Amino acid sequence: MSPLVRWLIIAAVLIVACVNPLYRHYKMKEPIVTLGLDLKGGVEVLLQAKPENGGMPTADQVTGAIEVVSNRVDPSGTKELFLSQVGTDRILLQVPGEKNPDQIISVLGDTALLEFINTGNDFFPEGTEFNEPGSATRQADFAKYETILTGADLEKATVLLNANKPEIGFTFRPEARDTFGTFTTNHVGQYLAIILDGKVLSCPRIDSAIWGDGRITGTFTMDEVNKVVRQLNAGALPVPLQILSSSVVGPTLGQESIDKSYLAGLVGMAAVLLFLIIFYRVPGLVASISLALYVVLTIGYFSLINATLTLPGIAGLLLGIGMAVDGNVIIFERLKEELRWGKTLFAAIEAAFSRAWVAILDGNVTTMIAAAVLYFFGTGPIKGFAVTLFIGNLVSLFSAVFVTRQLIDVFAHAMPGVNLYTNTMAPLEKPSVQLAEKRYFGWVERSPIWIGISLTIIAIGIAFLFVNNGRFGRPLNLGIDFTGGEKIILQTKDELPLDGQSLLAIVEKYSDGEPTVQVDATDRHVASIRLRVKASGENEAEISRNRASSLSDMKEEIGTAFGGFVAESEASPNPTVREQSFVGPTVGQELIKNAITALVVGMILIFLYIVMRFGIWQMSAGAILALLHDVLITLAMTSVLGLEVNSSFIAVILTIVGYSINDSVIIFDRIRENLRGLQGANFSQLCNLSLSQTFTRSLNTVLNVVWMVAALLLLGGDNIRDFMLAMLIGMVSGGYSSIFIATPMMLLVSKGRSPGQAVIAPAPAPLGGAAAREAYVPEMESEDYPPLGAPARQGNSATKKQRRR
Repeated sequence: MSPLVRWLIIAAVLIVACVNPLYRHYKMKEPIVTLGLDLKGGVEVLLQAKPENGGMPTADQVTGAIEVVSNRVDPSGTKELFLSQVGTDRILLQVPGEKNPDQIISVLGDTALLEFINTGNDFFPEGTEFNEPGSATRQADFAKYETILTGADLEKATVLLNANKPEIGFTFRPEARDTFGTFTTNHVGQYLAIILDGKVLSCPRIDSAIWGDGRITGTFTMDEVNKVVRQLNAGALPVPLQILSSSVVGPTLGQESIDKSYLAGLVGMAAVLLFLIIFYRVPGLVASISLALYVVLTIGYFSLINATLTLPGIAGLLLGIGMAVDGNVIIFERLKEELRWGKTLFAAIEAAFSRAWVAILDGNVTTMIAAAVLYFFGTGPIKGFAVTLFIGNLVSLFSAVFVTRQLIDVFAHAMPGVNLYTNTMAPLEKPSVQLAEKRYFGWVERSPIWIGISLTIIAIGIAFLFVNNGRFGRPLNLGIDFTGGEKIILQTKDELPLDGQSLLAIVEKYSDGEPTVQVDATDRHVASIRLRVKASGENEAEISRNRASSLSDMKEEIGTAFGGFVAESEASPNPTVREQSFVGPTVGQELIKNAITALVVGMILIFLYIVMRFGIWQMSAGAILALLHDVLITLAMTSVLGLEVNSSFIAVILTIVGYSINDSVIIFDRIRENLRGLQGANFSQLCNLSLSQTFTRSLNTVLNVVWMVAALLLLGGDNIRDFMLAMLIGMVSGGYSSIFIATPMMLLVSKGRSPGQAVIAPAPAPLGGAAAREAYVPEMESEDYPPLGAPARQGNSATKKQRRR
């Protein structure tokens, strides 16, 4: 492919990536990418439609429920609601910028079926419970009464004040006015029970005929009246809704997360670029330019598909930067080898890119397999993480194949008399000589040491599983994603006691079981609470309402005890909700099932891919055993450190799987290459040689990812600290296993013998370049290439040959 074609492709890809962000920023006055609720702040609720008969809801019921929820939550139409159907019976609601989660959640579980019922001479006190309309447990003596009208007959409900006491005013539709007027005329002196969701709001005596508007009186608070009026105007739900999970993030916390992520990204990026320039000199500068373009392209295409950027998504983007360096490191290490073998600069560039392409392709594809599995089985922010990881790997492939190659060519032609690495490199002996003279490190012979280290760490982790039973009541510190329950981070005006005992005493009143309370030692205005809220009821909708009510009461009591809101302008005694999550038992069970399925499916797909690409099942087996090692090491260290295991932890495990296989595949690629060029060599010693040849690359890859993850860990927000610490552990383990575990395991399953030349799959031709030569040892230099250090001739035969290719 000619340089001109490459430049045109780069320009086209860059233009497509930049058009949408520029349009959104300058024309639409919107952010370049849509921010998730964990960054923007707001409420997210997952609802499930559950008909009384226990069957599946109809499409019309779900559609109608979405419309009613929208009208209830946003009656004025001023909020940027996002409502969508998930599967056949679920509804996802997102309310950006919402500061009062209890008000949102409290209106969702109510069916809001209003009934005007003729009870004759029977009076029922306010608050009498008759269960949900249509329920099999509804009191039989109440079912005999005649329903005159329902909320569907209302035209409008309003809030009224009578002597400063709130009341509910209502107006019937024209056709219902005659019905109500005739009924009240004929039943003067009898009682009319007004029922909302099976609970008596009022049971007035009919003193005279009512042909116009009416009102419902009772011992209501203004909040209760506002809630009922909003529900009546929105209409009754066609099917009861159960709250499966909910999460709340305060806008302040979201902005803090963005600011900290930006800072962490800048620091991590600077560390990576500085390392590349110091270690690789001119190629490192090329990589720095390529990485800057990588960031622009990734964000641009993220904006183009209108994906939502979440906090784990930012982590995935910044992590992708570290992983994108891998492609450049592979190329630069290979280029250095080719030059040390005596090739001229342009011949070395051609060979380096041709041979590095195979490893880059395999490494990125295996990571994208993990990202695809994560997206398919993940939910919420985890999908955002998977999307950024997937897009990042696609852009990484493009960056390595087109951008880095083109920039290297530009620098090579611009500085023909300068060594790209700016230092003298000693000649490198042929691989056959290195093998014959045993000029390599004995990695394989020392495999019992490496395996022993890993087994020791895993054994310590297993021991801590028993210790954790005393700390957390279970082997691992499972988050509410798996256990179900409520997690709330509150901020109060007054300082909280460091031991949290007085706060715990309040929480215990509302908790079913043993709650946990932890006051932030660095900011004693902030506390984390985990509990299962006491909530009883005849059905799921009633339980949801009671749970929301109890939670609101608990926060109000905490606010009253500790000074209420941080903001002086707020009148409510409730403390500020920085973050709040609720997960029902159904969702927790699904997450556990999906996590196990995702891990199994991901490993199977990666195993099959390696078999397909390499034609050697023993390499697949070695890689999978190394992946299991990384999962066990990460779980062991998670157990020792007591890190919280939640849905984000699934993302950590699958990312580690993708990253670890990336490193292992690159080493296996060198083993495959050596098998072709050094036929008949001792297989174990050939593996030692391959590991020695790729050690620097493997080490540099780990270091570049560590810079980025460490920056996120140290400078990122508290809400991703456990996430990034687990990621750091997994990345270090992945780098370790690719060198010390994968190849010994491959040798173990192949019993130390070469799998055989006949089964080795052919290496693919690079995209936009010539096919990799089968001969391993560098050939004599062709006169088509200028000698090392000599000026490049414009229009020389090398350029013509490249164009013909």
